[in-house]
Amino acid sequence: MENFPRYVTDGSNLLRVKGEFLDFTEDELELGKGYVYEGNVYEFIDPAKSDFYGKFPSIFYDIDGNLHTEPDLLGKLIPASKIKSNSLDEIINKTNDDDSYYKENDVASINDGEIYEPEISEDEDDFLKRILKTVFRIKQTTVARFRKKFKKPYGFTNLFQGLNKKTKISVTTWQTWVELLCLDVTIIVNDNGKDVVDGFDDVIIYTSKNNQIKVISQEELHEEMKNIENEITRLNN
Repeated sequence: MENFPRYVTDGSNLLRVKGEFLDFTEDELELGKGYVYEGNVYEFIDPAKSDFYGKFPSIFYDIDGNLHTEPDLLGKLIPASKIKSNSLDEIINKTNDDDSYYKENDVASINDGEIYEPEISEDEDDFLKRILKTVFRIKQTTVARFRKKFKKPYGFTNLFQGLNKKTKISVTTWQTWVELLCLDVTIIVNDNGKDVVDGFDDVIIYTSKNNQIKVISQEELHEEMKNIENEITRLNN
């Protein structure tokens, strides 16, 4: 029990770790708290209460008293080496009066070259930002490797801040990340039918690969979609 409680994060949620699972009796275990079992960190849950399920790898007893462990919804486990201390003394010792603050997983991604798995907020992030963050989560890459491409450090800092601050992402920041991440983007725009005065039947398609916008008819859209599907098939093979 020495040096506990401590903490782990999955990038968006923080789990308070109480200690080794087997050091506690069943009556002492607390729902929603973390415990170390066989080298990994699990959240002790009641599987009948879905509020506790899926955010972190879970550990629980079934109705017959048998012990079960399960990874999180993405099939991942959290090794005990990820546990960190958040003691007040440690925070004070590492904090300067003029510090700028980022979320813990973002700082680790910049400074230590760790995998960057940004939190995606449906409420605060615009759709362009959500796309970029989803790309990072799929790629399982770092942001630190992009820093070397900037002659001036603040250029990278501003770009990274544009991805993480609670404002809409600028077109310049979006385009720069698209280029850095080597993405091709296709945007399809059509009338949703709610404008009964000035609606239109054609479809607007933008492709970043050739930086072109074209307007096609609904009839031509079917052929265009076949081209897009063929391109996706080619990329997947």
